Amino acid sequence: MKFRNGYWLLRPGVTEYAAAQVYDYTFQEGILRLYCTVRMTEGRGETVNAPLLTVELCAVGEETIRLQVSHHTGGPRPKPEFVLSAAKRPGRFTDCGGELEFCSGSLRAVIRKKPFQICFWDGLKLL
Repeated sequence: MKFRNGYWLLRPGVTEYAAAQVYDYTFQEGILRLYCTVRMTEGRGETVNAPLLTVELCAVGEETIRLQVSHHTGGPRPKPEFVLSAAKRPGRFTDCGGELEFCSGSLRAVIRKKPFQICFWDGLKLL
């Protein structure tokens, strides 16, 4: 799908949203799912009429983290559909209060909850 007009402008009829904060998260079966609002919110009522982005992180290999962002994933899947054979490996997850950390080997994804930011580290080196 192309969302840009070939340069830096959005195509007509396309609206771009960026995650503003991590509203909630789950960690199940080695997958960290972040539920991110597109504007800063303090309560559930402020999420009405605003998109919610789902950010998924999982370890697919040693020193490899897959990051996927989705919105409105329900409904029938488009055809043709191909299954990717990325073997999931157990990633390590830590909740450090204002930050979340997901690791695969020495590669770390550090997620700041408010405002939303993801930084990738290899040991002590910021990537």
